[in-house]
Amino acid sequence: MERSVDYCTQLASQLMLKNVKKSKKNNLVVSPVSLKVVLNMLAAGLKGSTLEYMLGFLRSYNIEELNSKSSRMVAVAADVGSTNNGDDEELRYEINAWAEAISRGLIKNLLEPGSPSPDTELFLANGLYFKGTWEHDYRFDANRTEKRDFYLLNREIVSVSFMTSQNMYSCRSFDSFKVLKIPYANGKCKRRFSMYFFLPNEIDGLQNLLEKLIISSPEMYFNLREVQLDKFWILKFKFPYTFDVSKGTTDTGTTLSFMKNPEDLSEMMHIPEGAPIDGSKIIQKACIEVDEKGTEAAAITYEILEGACLYDGEPEPLISFVANHLFVFMIREENSGLIFLTAVVLDPSRSN
Repeated sequence: MERSVDYCTQLASQLMLKNVKKSKKNNLVVSPVSLKVVLNMLAAGLKGSTLEYMLGFLRSYNIEELNSKSSRMVAVAADVGSTNNGDDEELRYEINAWAEAISRGLIKNLLEPGSPSPDTELFLANGLYFKGTWEHDYRFDANRTEKRDFYLLNREIVSVSFMTSQNMYSCRSFDSFKVLKIPYANGKCKRRFSMYFFLPNEIDGLQNLLEKLIISSPEMYFNLREVQLDKFWILKFKFPYTFDVSKGTTDTGTTLSFMKNPEDLSEMMHIPEGAPIDGSKIIQKACIEVDEKGTEAAAITYEILEGACLYDGEPEPLISFVANHLFVFMIREENSGLIFLTAVVLDPSRSN
């Protein structure tokens, strides 16, 4: 996996951990790929010390390496769009229409009235849409879906829809959690996508799991083997999420406030000599739905600049995978290792 995409995935885990520690109930979904593409778009137009900062932030050695990564990522990911037109209601309408079209209607009203502001100098945006049908042998029978109990962080119980099947699944037990994979059908696409569920063994084990995902690459948990499960239940759910990336990085001890040298942006926008850059804002809106047929998801990330291993051990005992408490999941493209989406389910009865 790309080191920089790894970082964006870890950033999402840090945000999830922060929400858990604050006992928040909103479900959270983030697209590391969409975020990375927007940051790469910005970096491609920088120079000087600001470029050096961004290369360090994105964990790339030089702009050539970053551009190479971007090319490979865009080949796997969704469409990319950018604009830096003037600020008016017509532009907001145009951007919102683009976002709704890219997301196939999952994300509406990307920009609220009054945004972009009259001070906006540059607007960069990336859109990602994913729709995957479970591989034929892994599709769920809707007649077997039933209401079951789900345990929240405070051990309250909500009744939500669970899906089940008797198939064998790629699954493995780790120190304090289990990982299970459900593959998507390839169809006409050469890409191979799968959803990975990270389920803590304990009802209150999510914080420990997230801390492990922050300090280690998820890649080490993707080598699974097919097993017959004793019990198997996973959620059917749908929820949106809005992520203020700039605020999120600050809250997790990082900063994206790097526009100290406005001249470093001169290749992307005209800035009068001596004029300051008031700040930048990066926002991501995402939505995901998982049901018996598969998964539909979308993410739009935009930035506004304003101025004035294989397992070979002994056979494991029969295990169960009952996702009836807080868990993390990721959608991964198997050939490239790119993490398209990562999310934490804190309360599946909420639509945020």
